[in-house]
Amino acid sequence: MRWIALLAVMLIAACDPVMPPRIEAPQRAPSEQVSREVTTLAAVVERMDPVLERECRNRTRGVNCNFAYVVDDGSGRPPNAFQTVDRDTGRPVLGVTASLLEEVRNSDELALILSHEAAHHVEQHLARRQRSAMAGALVMGELVALGGADAASVRRARDMGADLGARVYSQEFELEADALGARLAYMAGFDPIRGTGFLQRMPEGHHHLLSTHPPAAERIALIRRVTAQMRGS
Repeated sequence: MRWIALLAVMLIAACDPVMPPRIEAPQRAPSEQVSREVTTLAAVVERMDPVLERECRNRTRGVNCNFAYVVDDGSGRPPNAFQTVDRDTGRPVLGVTASLLEEVRNSDELALILSHEAAHHVEQHLARRQRSAMAGALVMGELVALGGADAASVRRARDMGADLGARVYSQEFELEADALGARLAYMAGFDPIRGTGFLQRMPEGHHHLLSTHPPAAERIALIRRVTAQMRGS
């Protein structure tokens, strides 16, 4: 993987990683186009970061709130944003792919995307998802083992249980991150409703019980309600 460092050490799903990857150093210089997009992102980060750190510290205990930011410049990667934790330092990492930077149309969209990923960290969704995955693996493995299955079948059952466990709360987590993310973006002086333009342009997938993301319309309606509350209207 290639990474572009932003603002020194500042500036990996997606919303849904189960195990956090390492952050790797850039392997090549960014293109001129990506450099321009990173400059725009840096301006958003400059406004967002103090708010994200302050609210993270106010809303958590014993959580690392020193956010780092990265741009994934890997060729062919689809538009995406992600939150993870650096294994070595425990530092929370918020990231976007270069292709996502090409898709967003204004600073409000970028701010809402970053604040959504920061909200995942503040709500500790990564750790909660990992615990759910471990519980799912244990239950499925035990059920299959009790039925007399061989070791290979038990391993497959555990893998399936981990996947189901990781997904079971995904939509709830996304809505929690949308609500808090809208608040964080608003506190930093951005317009969360204007920021939903990116969600409006996203293609809708097939939504079902274990889909990782709720329908865009539901997410946009929630962000509108939260923003109205913040505005006192």
